[in-house]
Amino acid sequence: MIEVDLIQKRYLQENSIRFIAAAAFEKVKELKYLDLSYNELFTLESGLFHGLEKLTYLDLSHNRLVFLNNDFFKGLSSLQYLSLNNNGIKVIPESFFEELKELKALWLFENELTELRGNSFRGLENLSYLSIGRNKIFSISESAFRGLPLLAFLRLSNNRLNSVDANMFKDLVNLQMLFLGSNSITLIAKNSFTELTKLTYLDLTENSLAVIEPDAFKDAFPYTNLSITPPSQQFHCCSRLIYQNVITFTSKLCSYNGVAVDYSSFPRIFCDHDNL
Repeated sequence: MIEVDLIQKRYLQENSIRFIAAAAFEKVKELKYLDLSYNELFTLESGLFHGLEKLTYLDLSHNRLVFLNNDFFKGLSSLQYLSLNNNGIKVIPESFFEELKELKALWLFENELTELRGNSFRGLENLSYLSIGRNKIFSISESAFRGLPLLAFLRLSNNRLNSVDANMFKDLVNLQMLFLGSNSITLIAKNSFTELTKLTYLDLTENSLAVIEPDAFKDAFPYTNLSITPPSQQFHCCSRLIYQNVITFTSKLCSYNGVAVDYSSFPRIFCDHDNL
């Protein structure tokens, strides 16, 4: 017979749990893995995870945690993987994740987020993977990603961004993969990717790119595989180098996938400061 206090994994997914008492896990201090996905939780009691200092994996996806409280994750000093997918979350309170110093991967896929405010992820100094795809994000504060020195993977695809603003990603000095596909991006501003010197993959597919300003890809572009959909409207490009790279990388990526590139699908392209 297994002693309760030695249990390391608990699978409680796909029930109809609506409420968990604050003392529910106080006798399972060796717990490392907890799956509470696909339930009907709408809040978490303050102190619910107190004492679970060895917990490294927590799945709270597919619940109803629409409103987040800063006390939710107190005590989870060793947590490394957290999923909050499909909860209908509308806002991330400032410093909400500050207790999770050891977190490496965070999933916020398919929620109802419309903006990322300043210091949304403060304290996550070990985070390397962040997925915020399939939300309704149209606004990102310049300081939204501040305090994420190790972030290497960022998914922002399937949102409602209409531009990539200057310095939006300036704090992500170790970012390697950035997914911005399936938004409504028409403009890439100057210095949008300037600090991303380690970027190796950038996805801009399924947008409506119309304008790329000078130095938008400065420093980052020579080292980056760019995936981009040929624009359906006039394409205003501010640099001959950018245009050549758009063509080159589109050709390369399409050929890797056995897709022929029809350059007639590129409409008239306007380039400033060059004689094409």
